[in-house]
Amino acid sequence: MAITHIEQASLNHAFARGLSARRVEARQWAVIAVFYSAVHSVRHAAEATRLQPSAALRRDSHAWNEAWMRQHARDLYADYRGLRRCSEEARYLLRETDRAQRDWAIARAGNLLGLASTGELPLATRRAP
Repeated sequence: MAITHIEQASLNHAFARGLSARRVEARQWAVIAVFYSAVHSVRHAAEATRLQPSAALRRDSHAWNEAWMRQHARDLYADYRGLRRCSEEARYLLRETDRAQRDWAIARAGNLLGLASTGELPLATRRAP
């Protein structure tokens, strides 16, 4: 049986919350996991709206997710972009992730997961540290 986007988002979010905040590599994996939780949360919410990506955007799921968020979840678009930035910094720029970034990322991904689960926009939005 195939896993759904919302199930994968929940698994990624739970994995991130379970990682220790004391170890640098665990914090880096946490922000990576919660970004992918956000990716699956947005895709689940988008599927609920029955919107299909254009052929051009179909090749880049991140671009499609961002386009969908700008149109349907503008309040959370900055959170999604912040999660993507933190994840890319941990993966490609080898920047150390501190506890505040990890905690911020887990909370923001939780907001996006809430959007996907309930279809309602959460109220909590803040800038990335």
